[in-house]
Amino acid sequence: MSDNGLMKTQLRLPQIGGTSMTALDLLNIPEVLKTCTIGKVKNSPHRTLIANYMNRLPEMVKTRQGLYLWGEYGQGKSALAAIILMEAIKYDIIGFWISAKQLPGYVINHTEWLEGIDYYNRAVMVPLLVIDEFQTRQEVKFQESCVEDLVRVRVAMNKPTIITSNIVPAVLKSIYPAFFSVLQECFASEHVQGYDW
Repeated sequence: MSDNGLMKTQLRLPQIGGTSMTALDLLNIPEVLKTCTIGKVKNSPHRTLIANYMNRLPEMVKTRQGLYLWGEYGQGKSALAAIILMEAIKYDIIGFWISAKQLPGYVINHTEWLEGIDYYNRAVMVPLLVIDEFQTRQEVKFQESCVEDLVRVRVAMNKPTIITSNIVPAVLKSIYPAFFSVLQECFASEHVQGYDW
């Protein structure tokens, strides 16, 4: 642990099948997003968003300040979240990526991530979490509950979360006011527009 209580990348990393995991492996980012880099967004307003968040990341982790990245599909919300998670390693902050669509299955089945820890508990404990593709529709009400419960637990533990979604904050407020109130308290909202790289 570092003196600020966050995980250090120099810690002994777990092994899978005799092979040590890298800090990047610990993030659980989908393979397709591991090639996203801050260099690929150099002429985009998103670069400023990432730079501002990253410059304040240790402070934001301490103050549990999360991000709600919203916008249409294909605008680069997931890529931005992946870049922030990967850049956080430079600050000795190991995060974790979890899909909102898969979260209910992890909760119900206690799906193991690594020996001795399941996905849900890993998501609760990491200093920085990304919850990707949050949706709110009648057929995904349990997903909403799982995401809200996870975010509330993390807020109570003073741990920031980044959420990507295609739901406009005003719409979220009208259809799910309880969850919106949590977001309003601890999240900066950013509209992501442009292109997905």
